[in-house]
Amino acid sequence: GIGCARASYAGVYTRVAYYQDWIRITTSGAYTNATSSISAGIDPPTSTASLRTVHLSSIFHSLFHLCSFVLIKIYLL
Repeated sequence: GIGCARASYAGVYTRVAYYQDWIRITTSGAYTNATSSISAGIDPPTSTASLRTVHLSSIFHSLFHLCSFVLIKIYLL
């Protein structure tokens, strides 16, 4: 898509874990002055069958917001 989750523009979604190594190699050093904030948490299980982990991150360069993303992983017990 165009931009990051912009209305009226198509987006592409994928299982990021599959591309994790490529992302690290490709973006290594790309944002040397960028900062990111990450919040992670684990929700208590709603049953004995699953546990959910949530990661939220935003990337900024100077005062400009570049992108945000949320990763949700569900563990089946």
